[in-house]
Formats: sequence, C-alpha cells, structure tokens
Amino acid sequence: MKIQLCFTAHGQKAINEFENHELIESFSRHMKTLTKKYTVITTVPLIDNQDIASAGVLNVNCEAETNEANMFFRELARDMKSPLNKRITGKLGNIFNAKVVK
Repeated sequence: MKIQLCFTAHGQKAINEFENHELIESFSRHMKTLTKKYTVITTVPLIDNQDIASAGVLNVNCEAETNEANMFFRELARDMKSPLNKRITGKLGNIFNAKVVK
C-alpha cells in the first residue's frame, strides 16, 4: 500500500530547514530501525519524493497489516521529532499525519 506522510504546519516548518536527500535519508534510517520492532517493510521511492518540502508530503510504500502500520507510523512521528527539532527553535507538536492512498 502507498502511504502519504502529510506534514502539519509544525512539520512543514521543520522540513523546510532540510535538503530533500537529508529528509529521505533520515526518514529511511528511522523506518529501518523500527522494522526491528514491527513487521513492516517500507521504502521511500525517490521518483515520488522529488521535492518533499514544497509538496508537504513524503510518499512511502509499505507492506504490512493496517493495525501494525498505524502503530509503526505513530512511533515514527514521535522518533522523528528529535532530528527535526535540532534545526528549529521551539517545540514541535505533531509533525505529520499518515494517510493511506492505496
């Protein structure tokens, strides 16, 4: 299934401070770490993520059961606050909402 991580206003502010390749690398690394806990297989296709900051969306391909995928992306949102918060001032709230596209 295809998942869109739609960035909130706080998340958009944070991702604007990063280059596109940095965002893909950071999200991919954190998702890979979470696969040790969840049986979720994810990929971040480069062709669908040419300019994440402008689109306000990170596209992810995911193979998992729906309930486990929901928990996976909630935990990913919590984990991603730390690296994103390093380049902005203030506290980050919710950074993205996961939306199933297919």
